[in-house]
Amino acid sequence: MAKLVYALKFTGLGWYIAACIVCGTVLGIALDKMSGLSPLFMIAGVLLGSVAAFWGLIKMVKQFIK
Repeated sequence: MAKLVYALKFTGLGWYIAACIVCGTVLGIALDKMSGLSPLFMIAGVLLGSVAAFWGLIKMVKQFIK
């Protein structure tokens, strides 16, 4: 049973990373369409989504290490 719980937690980490990056990208694309500055906000959204995913990943993995 414990292995299943760990597997589900690691699956949640993967979904968290994907959600952060996808949300940042979609928000960046929407801002690009509204402002007309085509690649600027998409790149910023990808970068901010990646940073948020990495930061959240570190915080979540610390729970497994302890």
